[in-house]
Amino acid sequence: MPGTKPTILDINLPSITIPDLENVTTVRRTVTNVGHPKSVYQVEVEPPQGTAVMVRAGVLVSGPGISKLSFEVEVTATATEKTDTGYYFGSMTWSDGLHSVRIPIAVRMV
Repeated sequence: MPGTKPTILDINLPSITIPDLENVTTVRRTVTNVGHPKSVYQVEVEPPQGTAVMVRAGVLVSGPGISKLSFEVEVTATATEKTDTGYYFGSMTWSDGLHSVRIPIAVRMV
């Protein structure tokens, strides 16, 4: 959107940080497959306390000529009471059975 400043959510980092989760936030990430060109990665999620994490594209499949793969992560605040103003941590791990790639998730709810 013209005139909109990018935020930490827009940067394609190898981690996910949501500094002000109020309800639901969706982030997009793109990863590069540097392993076997016919890899199938499945995701396992350990959500931060007080959140639910849904990964759109729970399986990443690379093929000949496909090295960049994208997915979206939707993080929803589920805590009914705000007990702390600090960050909560979790992770998502993509694995093909031989290689694993861990993406840390840090969330601060408001």
